[in-house]
Amino acid sequence: MSVLGAVRRRLHDSLFGPETPARLVVLQGGFMAFFAARILYEPAHRLTPQPSGLFRPVPMIQFLDRMPPKAIVVAGEVLVLLATFTWFLVGRSPSWRARGRRIAYVTAWVVFLLLATLPASRGKIWHRDLLLIWGSAPLLLAPTDGGIHHRAPTRRAGFAVNSSIAFLSVAYFCTGFQKLKASGLEWIFSDNLQWALYWGRVRGDPPPWRELAFFIADRPWLSQLSAAFIVAFEVGFFLVFFFPKTRRAFLIGAWMFHVGTYLMLGLDYWFYAFVVTLVLVDWPKLADRIRRQPVPTTA
Repeated sequence: MSVLGAVRRRLHDSLFGPETPARLVVLQGGFMAFFAARILYEPAHRLTPQPSGLFRPVPMIQFLDRMPPKAIVVAGEVLVLLATFTWFLVGRSPSWRARGRRIAYVTAWVVFLLLATLPASRGKIWHRDLLLIWGSAPLLLAPTDGGIHHRAPTRRAGFAVNSSIAFLSVAYFCTGFQKLKASGLEWIFSDNLQWALYWGRVRGDPPPWRELAFFIADRPWLSQLSAAFIVAFEVGFFLVFFFPKTRRAFLIGAWMFHVGTYLMLGLDYWFYAFVVTLVLVDWPKLADRIRRQPVPTTA
């Protein structure tokens, strides 16, 4: 078999490899819960009213010349919450499950996408919502008739789950590749990360672990090692799509990266770690494994 044929075969197997409908249900339900959590944690209606001069809409809402009225934004938030509640409610009924869940999921995703265009108001979707939006996008066309107890793997469910993993892989890879494209290896071997870590000295609200950030920044070799980890993690993330055995390592890496970003830079990317955990972990399989563990008995 040629190299091109082998790559094509690997891509096909990675994209259409069977997964259980139960895993797809958990993935869909998890994204629905995340939509609701984002709405409740940082509601977009807090941005209203806003001076029209500060509003720079993304292309999909280019027809707006100012922030929508607060009542409209609140209505959108309520619609996402209602769609989330409906998704879980109709799952109990086999006759309503397929159509009801699809309508609820599509409604929640589209409205959440529109709401996510509002917080930045700088011509792009808010950075913290990007992974949640694009990681959940492949499930818009996913089957919704499965149940949490359906454990027989199918390619139908596998395509949806694997597509979500693929989207995450591309997102992280492009982030790391863009660093190398813009700065080359200088992004790693220069004082780039040092100055980012020193930024905590001039911030009005210092990050929780500012002293650790300064400790790393004061040692060029350590800041360069940290920069190398970041680039290797992001560029290498595509491995989770082709080689499932690497997912545990990259899951740990994601938590180290995003928790470290918050603690040392004060930048809140917690939801990135949550999305990666939701997508990469086979939760029904993990639950079955825990359930099979022998219960310790006392003499």
